[in-house]
Amino acid sequence: WHAIESNAGHLHLISGDFEAAGRSLGSVVESAQSPLLTALGASEGLARVYLAKNQLPECDAALKRIESSVEANPYLNATYSVRWAGITKGRLLLRRGEAGNAAAWLAKVEAATKDVRDLPFSALLHLTLAQALHASGQLPESARRIIAASQLDIAGYRELQGQYYFVLANLCAAGGDPASASHYRDS
Repeated sequence: WHAIESNAGHLHLISGDFEAAGRSLGSVVESAQSPLLTALGASEGLARVYLAKNQLPECDAALKRIESSVEANPYLNATYSVRWAGITKGRLLLRRGEAGNAAAWLAKVEAATKDVRDLPFSALLHLTLAQALHASGQLPESARRIIAASQLDIAGYRELQGQYYFVLANLCAAGGDPASASHYRDS
């Protein structure tokens, strides 16, 4: 039942039902019978739930559970859940106002995953790095990262489209371009 409950939690997460997602994913994380990889995936999803709900200490705790699992089992570093948790940690740092730390962390994630062929992950990593670089005043590099995300067809991945246009709108608004910001928000 653990894998089914974890999948249900992720479905609730992407549909925006964060309460149901938290219940489903939390039950998998808390169950002593959950297989390690299933619990890891549930922890990664739970971290995203907490971040979406602005429950930053809880998000951090979920990410620390993943990090402690990786410390005990370094082979887990190559798993999907650990890769994507790296982006979530970068977003957590951004939410805390630690843009420089977020950029450094995401660059570390990028270096560790350079040989992984996960195009949606790579596209979102570039986009999240663009946010961190923009927030830390590195505008030309931020622009290069947006272009890299676009070249990986980030807008072609339905699950990433909203994030892509939201980030573009926010970066345009932060750059003093309200017309472009409005255009991307409406996309």
